[in-house]
Amino acid sequence: MMKHWWWLAFVFGCEWGALAAEPSSATKPPKGMVRSFQGLLQLEQDPTVPDEVKVESWNSFIRRTQKQLSYAEKAAAHWRDADRIRWLEAARAADRDPAIEPRQRISQWQVILEKYPRSEAVAEARSRLVYWQKVETRRLVQAAEEVESSGRPKVDRIQVWRSVQLWAPESREGRAASQRIAALQHQLVREAESVEKIDRIAAQTKLEAWEDVLRGQPTAAQISLAKKKVAQWRIRVPSR
Repeated sequence: MMKHWWWLAFVFGCEWGALAAEPSSATKPPKGMVRSFQGLLQLEQDPTVPDEVKVESWNSFIRRTQKQLSYAEKAAAHWRDADRIRWLEAARAADRDPAIEPRQRISQWQVILEKYPRSEAVAEARSRLVYWQKVETRRLVQAAEEVESSGRPKVDRIQVWRSVQLWAPESREGRAASQRIAALQHQLVREAESVEKIDRIAAQTKLEAWEDVLRGQPTAAQISLAKKKVAQWRIRVPSR
């Protein structure tokens, strides 16, 4: 009987010693894998895991967390500025596209100034706005000069110069356009007055001359005079 109990104690002791010596399955994770925070807390409670393994596990966790935190900060900054970045990228893309008209490019950069007046892109937006405004001004001046050289009626010439005047009123080109408009308008008035004095010229022609004065860019005094003349000559034009 004593031999039997001794044998049981020997077997039990061997098995218990084997279990105690067996390392935990969680002692070392697969290569490249980092335990979660909860997994590390469980690891700390395992007496079979060597201290150096616990230290390395926590260090791995710290390194991974630092990388994730760095990425998260950049991602947060990106999405915080995502709308501004989209507008900026759209403006830059329009700048590079030769098929897009200057006015459309200008409107793209104006959005940056209006929506994000304190962003670092403001200097770039202002620079590109100035550039494209000059490009559009040159285009309008060239178009006006072509109309001038084509011998088109003075009213048509006034209208094309007016586009320059409206686009860049404070620029050198805008001021020159205003002067040219005033000169053409003055000529319209003088021509209407001259035509009016010639008896052989039909009333219809005299009416049209004064109507041209109104279609140009008349001053307040010219408008008042031209309206009176139009009313005067309209009643003299034979009805059709």
